[in-house]
Amino acid sequence: MPRKLGFTYQKHAFECSLHKVDRSKLYGARRVETLDMDENPCTLATLLDDGKTLVPRGGTASGYINPDGEWVSRKMITPVDRDGKPLETVPSSFETGLALKDTVAASEFLDHSIRLCYALLGDDLPRRWTRRWPGAIFSKPCSAIAAASTRIPPLSCGALTIPTGC
Repeated sequence: MPRKLGFTYQKHAFECSLHKVDRSKLYGARRVETLDMDENPCTLATLLDDGKTLVPRGGTASGYINPDGEWVSRKMITPVDRDGKPLETVPSSFETGLALKDTVAASEFLDHSIRLCYALLGDDLPRRWTRRWPGAIFSKPCSAIAAASTRIPPLSCGALTIPTGC
């Protein structure tokens, strides 16, 4: 069951669940299948620098090591700013909810590079919302998890678009 995200706007409150929009369902998808001489499907692998070791898909991972080459657990890492001072933790938007205030023009919204899109679905979004603020686009930075604040403006803002009709 998807988690619910709470919103408030001008003393009105509602909750929605987030559902990832699959771009392939919107636009379709093309898949290229590569076959060997015996018509068996090929798989992707990485050739390491030694020129003889093949690493199959899923065979690599990221990790952290200290200057002595020892493995470091993610729990032991503290995010810091450029001066080496620890960054404050920003709570998850799922814990705090989002107070919507600022609206943006469609042109500003479309100037952003959008990587992921989620549909907000909920019974708490009555028809009166779509009649009262049709087509409104609200801008609000958000955080899916409690994380360190970088204090750097996001490359793209979270945006909630009120549909023009239901």
